[in-house]
Amino acid sequence: MALQTSGAISLNQIHTEAGGTSGTQASLNDSDIRGLTPGSGRIINSTLGSEIDFGDFYGATNDPRVTFPVSGSASTGNRTLNAGYYAISGIISFSFFGYGSGSVGSLSNASWGGTTIVELTNNPPLFGGGSTITLRINTAVFNSVWSTLTIYHFLSNGGPPNPVVLSRASASYSYNPLQTFWTWNIDTTYGLTWPNSQILSNGSRNTAFLGTHAHTFSLS
Repeated sequence: MALQTSGAISLNQIHTEAGGTSGTQASLNDSDIRGLTPGSGRIINSTLGSEIDFGDFYGATNDPRVTFPVSGSASTGNRTLNAGYYAISGIISFSFFGYGSGSVGSLSNASWGGTTIVELTNNPPLFGGGSTITLRINTAVFNSVWSTLTIYHFLSNGGPPNPVVLSRASASYSYNPLQTFWTWNIDTTYGLTWPNSQILSNGSRNTAFLGTHAHTFSLS
């Protein structure tokens, strides 16, 4: 919960927002306090020993997330994904198809509204779970703004429809201070099992051959 934006503000309130225990010792020079995300129009100098003021902490929060900066043409244009293959320790049946797992594939226009897409992968069920699609970006964002991930593919025979349309609201959402993840269970969504639930591929379902195959996808 963010700190208030006006009125009296105490060191104890700031310390608590930073994750400290109320009533315990703290100073404005503590790294966790200086590491708070500043409120709108505010700057918190993170350099220890530098000048800082109580007013700098108006609206500050320990939540690192920002609003996903997708808008206008950035959200509606398709991006091209060259799906490749990656095996865990050379075990062929445990393979990933997509962009972002290890050095798999490539992605044109990886920047989306100022945010970099660092992973879009189609993963097989490894330890009893279903096959999944994972979208990962390099910014901590709120689970809002965009609504749909649409993936165009060529593996429709016996598998999901083309395109696959995945709702943000139905994804498993998580984040850390550096990135955000959305994951969908394709088996559950379409009532299929691997490899029929595979979407991204380097040419055919559940193969371990090198190479890439172009797909397109969009966020809207």
